[in-house]
Amino acid sequence: AEYMGYLGCGCLMSGLWNRAAQAFRRCVHIEPDSSDAWSNLSSALLKQGLKRQAFYALQEALRCSFNNWRLWDNYRLVAIETGHLFGAVEASHRLLDLKKQVAIDTDVLRCLVKLANDENKIDDESDIKDNNDVKEISNNDFESLDVNDVETDDDNDIDDLEDSLDIDDGRLKDNFDKSKFRFKLRELFGRITSECTNNTDIWELYGDLCYNESDVNEKEKSFNYYQKSYRIRYQTSRVTQDIVLFKDLVRSAMRLVDVGLYLNNKIQNWSGLYSIKLILKSLITNCDKFYDDDVKEICDEIKTKLELISD
Repeated sequence: AEYMGYLGCGCLMSGLWNRAAQAFRRCVHIEPDSSDAWSNLSSALLKQGLKRQAFYALQEALRCSFNNWRLWDNYRLVAIETGHLFGAVEASHRLLDLKKQVAIDTDVLRCLVKLANDENKIDDESDIKDNNDVKEISNNDFESLDVNDVETDDDNDIDDLEDSLDIDDGRLKDNFDKSKFRFKLRELFGRITSECTNNTDIWELYGDLCYNESDVNEKEKSFNYYQKSYRIRYQTSRVTQDIVLFKDLVRSAMRLVDVGLYLNNKIQNWSGLYSIKLILKSLITNCDKFYDDDVKEICDEIKTKLELISD
């Protein structure tokens, strides 16, 4: 098994993905409890675009090494791309326990929110990271290895990998329980925002998730989350001197205004309009600090919104 492991790593480093998969497949037959072998098999399968098989191999790797945060990180990415969304949420919770800074990945969380909000296709598909658990081997180790030792004539059992593993297939299908997924995702964001309170992107994504709910109470929560996102953005140094940061601030404010106008029409005597007016007046004042045609257009748009709210 050790020899085949070295051989598989050599094939990986040489770009011989199929031969590497063959070698690591043999490794896991000999040592089924080797997390390294399962993890490296997943890497080889990913290189060939076999994401579903890689997902199942990662599950086996986690069975052998449950506290390996690198495995959970890769598992989450592959789970998203294969439609195992509940698995991606589970992985995020586990990463919060093991490696909080890795768990709070805004790109990954944005993908999950997009899928939860009925966007079945992700615009910018996540890149699957290379597995970081591949062992480093010295040049001396390769002298005695021959990549041709791995036969490639017939090894169809790699294609049947998922059939050999007893797991629950919770993929995104026609009968996928999206409401349950959205609930689980809101739970995840609740935990993340309790541990990371000053990330403007996280609060904004939490707002996006809640605003898409039909319950007006959830939409009101989204307003509060958007407001927190705006306040954190406003407290950023140089936000009123840097035109790029300022435009981003205005975009955040416009989202807040749109949600506020909706809630004002749905909730009698809603009290949030006053805070929106203060935000817009502050933005108009800060617009005067910039001598830019785009900012002048932005200022006109802000004034229009303010008039709309005042009416």
